[in-house]
Amino acid sequence: MNGFLRLGRLNVDAIHDLGIEEVIIACPEGYRTFVHDYPEQGIETNFKVTHIYDLLEREIDKR
Repeated sequence: MNGFLRLGRLNVDAIHDLGIEEVIIACPEGYRTFVHDYPEQGIETNFKVTHIYDLLEREIDKR
């Protein structure tokens, strides 16, 4: 198993173990990794991944 897959599984497992339901990501590369790259490599996240801009837009719309 290559380093990307090993680290990806460790990341996702740690998030699952903590019971986190939504991860807020600020960098575009991190967002792409969780939303596109991990699933393409067979790593299922099973939690919501939100870019910070989408979160801010959602919160602003509440006003």
